Amino acid sequence: MNEQQQQTIVDTCKKQVPKGYMISGLPTSEEIASLIRMTAQGIDAHLEAINFEEKPAEYGRRCFVFDSKSMGVLCRRLAESAITESDDDVSRETDESLFRDILDTLELDPDEML
Repeated sequence: MNEQQQQTIVDTCKKQVPKGYMISGLPTSEEIASLIRMTAQGIDAHLEAINFEEKPAEYGRRCFVFDSKSMGVLCRRLAESAITESDDDVSRETDESLFRDILDTLELDPDEML
């Protein structure tokens, strides 16, 4: 994913979800594990970090809210993970699936971003 594509995600989030992009799931789900891996990296080689809030959720779910800039970073990290060779195929597949799901909800074409 290049910088222009990342900025497209940021701009789209600013328009569509100005109060933040919310992702929730069961604490044991692969998607939540993926989010925790992506956010735990701290500042990466691009000198970017992901800022998010964890909000209370119902029924034992975890709920994360990401600002627009952080969504660009999150999607870039998910895309990088999805195309990187790894021994952990489950994580790579989960990362790609989450990336595609996020872009679908933003009405962006994931195939153009990978």
